[in-house]
Amino acid sequence: MEISINEKSVLELNQPQIFHREDFVCIKIHDTVEHIYIYKENKSEKFVAFGLTYPNNKGVPLKKIDSIANKLKFLKKNVYAKTGYISYRMEFADEMITPFVIIMCNHVFYFGLLAGDNSRGPKTMIVLLGVRKYEEK
Repeated sequence: MEISINEKSVLELNQPQIFHREDFVCIKIHDTVEHIYIYKENKSEKFVAFGLTYPNNKGVPLKKIDSIANKLKFLKKNVYAKTGYISYRMEFADEMITPFVIIMCNHVFYFGLLAGDNSRGPKTMIVLLGVRKYEEK
C-alpha cells in the first residue's frame, strides 16, 4: 500500500506535507490506483470520501460516522448545542481539525487538513492520521 500526493511525494503517518487546491491524494493498493481530489467532486465507485460530520452532504448516517470515528481513539465527539450538528475533532500541531476519511478496498484512511493563511491557501498542509481495516456491516 502506498499513499502519496500527486503520485510523487509519499505521505507518511503524522508527517504533514504542503497540499495545494489542485493536488490529489493517490492511494495504491495491490492493482488498484485511485486519484482522489479533496477540493473537487470525484467520480469513482471504488471509494467514498467524506468528513466526520453529521449531517453531511453525502448522506452518510450517524451510526456509520460514529463507527468509523471510534476506530481512532484520539478523536473527540463535539455536539453543537445551537444546531445539533455533530463533528469529530482532534488537536494536531496546535490546531483543531475535523478529519475526513476515504473508504477504499476494505480500508479507511483518515486525513486532516492544516490551514495555511486561509483554509485553501498556499500553506495548507495535509496529514495522514491513520489507516484501519474496514468492513461494511
